[in-house]
Amino acid sequence: IRKNEYSLKVANADIGSARAAIFPTITLTGNLGFASGELESLFQNENKIWSLSPSISLSIFDYGKRQANLEVEKLNQKVAVENYQSAVQSAFQNVADALIARQTLAKQYNTDQNRQVASTKKLQLSYLRVREGLASALDLLSVESNDFSIHQNLLITLQKTLNNNVDLYMALGGGLKESVKPLSNQ
Repeated sequence: IRKNEYSLKVANADIGSARAAIFPTITLTGNLGFASGELESLFQNENKIWSLSPSISLSIFDYGKRQANLEVEKLNQKVAVENYQSAVQSAFQNVADALIARQTLAKQYNTDQNRQVASTKKLQLSYLRVREGLASALDLLSVESNDFSIHQNLLITLQKTLNNNVDLYMALGGGLKESVKPLSNQ
């Protein structure tokens, strides 16, 4: 957004520059000094000289070049406005997408946590059943494998949630590096 904002500012300045080029340029220069053939009479009043030279510059026969330049800059400014609006809309869309994903991932994480709690209880019961001789080690291995898979899914969802936090931070403008002047001791 900032990049497009600066481009828009540049386009507005270019319009002002092109508009100023249409008008005539007036300059006024002057000189004041002393002229003398002899050094000892240099600073006498009759040796003071001055000149004033005004000038005006107006290009009459530029075949509409200056006006065309103004129109080009106005079109460039319109493009910059469109780019700025597009960047703002894209930023809002990125924030909305990140917030929706955050909500969805929070629900998924809660579901995965509930599954993990149930799986842990089932695993504890399987240990008891094997210890009492009511189940085989193969049954325990199957329950342990299922518990591992559920725990792995919980960690994957947690990772997605953390990645989403980074995405949301970036969408809200985080991570921009500002140029900060260091404080001097002087």
